[in-house]
Amino acid sequence: MLKPQSQAEYEQMVKDAGSTPIMVKFGTEGCGACRNVKAISEQIASETDCRVMKFIDGDLNKIGSAWYPYKLQYIPTFVVLQDGKEVAKKVTTRESDLRGMVSQYGDNQDSSAAQLAQLRESTMMQHPQSADEFDEMIAAAGDLPVQVKFTMNDCDACDYCDGSSNEIAASVDGGDMQFIEANINLVGEVRYRYNINAVPTFVVVQKGREIAGSRFEGGDASDIQSQVDDFKL
Repeated sequence: MLKPQSQAEYEQMVKDAGSTPIMVKFGTEGCGACRNVKAISEQIASETDCRVMKFIDGDLNKIGSAWYPYKLQYIPTFVVLQDGKEVAKKVTTRESDLRGMVSQYGDNQDSSAAQLAQLRESTMMQHPQSADEFDEMIAAAGDLPVQVKFTMNDCDACDYCDGSSNEIAASVDGGDMQFIEANINLVGEVRYRYNINAVPTFVVVQKGREIAGSRFEGGDASDIQSQVDDFKL
């Protein structure tokens, strides 16, 4: 696991990885949860071929402002980068979550059937980078309901509920519901398809269609949890 001692070192490590996915653990030495997950993350890093995924231990006290673009709310937060861009983010200390991220985003994808099986087992918040990626994620969910959180750039209310929505997603069995954070600045026409007029808006989608009565606006944690409880399988 690479351990940059400055912002410049961190940025060079990300650049040097090229197209190889990187899992970055963001935390601090004084964070108890970060210390608890340290051994697990380092073990997974040591077991993983560097051609599949690289690993960086991003200490917030050492890497300057390099963590600002990821809008961290809690630590430890694990972010997967590819070509320098965020493709996944999760607040967790669970080994199964970390191994799931390596399996899903590492550069060794198996057949589409295997990818679908991995998706169904995982409760990671997915982050589509385009309308096509959003549609692929919805299709991959099959019959499973999908809680879609619509957000946008520079939205304080969206940032405020990020931690609670990720934690709730992590608590749900992947065979009961899937989770997508759809940034309307990235997914384009998807916002119009679902008539999104405010953010954050939470909608439950099944087989590409919004489930009637599932929508609410705002980011209250109790409302997010109630929506999951009402519509998960």
